[in-house]
Amino acid sequence: MSSHQHGLDEQSRSIAICRRELLLRSASLFALTIGGAALVDSAVSPACAAPSQDNWGHCGNCNLLFFNGGQTKGRCPAFGVPAKNAHVAAKLGSTLKRYQVTYDDSTGSGQGDWRFCTKCSVLFFNGYPEKGVCAEDKGGHAAAGYNFFLYHDRSPSLDEEDGWRYCGNCHALFTTKFPGAVGCPATGKGHVAAGYKFVVGRKGAASTL
Repeated sequence: MSSHQHGLDEQSRSIAICRRELLLRSASLFALTIGGAALVDSAVSPACAAPSQDNWGHCGNCNLLFFNGGQTKGRCPAFGVPAKNAHVAAKLGSTLKRYQVTYDDSTGSGQGDWRFCTKCSVLFFNGYPEKGVCAEDKGGHAAAGYNFFLYHDRSPSLDEEDGWRYCGNCHALFTTKFPGAVGCPATGKGHVAAGYKFVVGRKGAASTL
């Protein structure tokens, strides 16, 4: 099993927890219905959070979001395409910037069909017949793994970062926090923002960059 995938056991535990939460909520509702409010635990857990995958990083050279949990770090287009250099995760001060991306969710204001590219390791939108442009060979991206779900057009929470956009040329997710950077494999220039304004989860402390 590749490092990009979570283990099956972990998914099974998540499903079991969600089922347990549903049973607790059903029991609480029944207790209220028959007038047994005093028996209801006031600390019933909230709805299950959507699953997410850690170890995503922001490449400081091309501004793309890439999976940083594997042995290889994909291909960065900042130094030419076909790319030979790997992505390099950016830091905030001396701390590595780590991101987490929700998958298999359908709640809230968001967009699905975001996928991991097996060739360049970035997160790209797979909802069009055209698959964008991959830095490895300038062909289309190759989807694998989870169907990721990105939240958009809302204020970020303390553990989220805004400024993430879809590039209309390469179809990948990039940050607008550093304008002027050359990082689009389709043009050799900067990315071109289109569509929604996304927020991406941060692993650890909140940040401003």
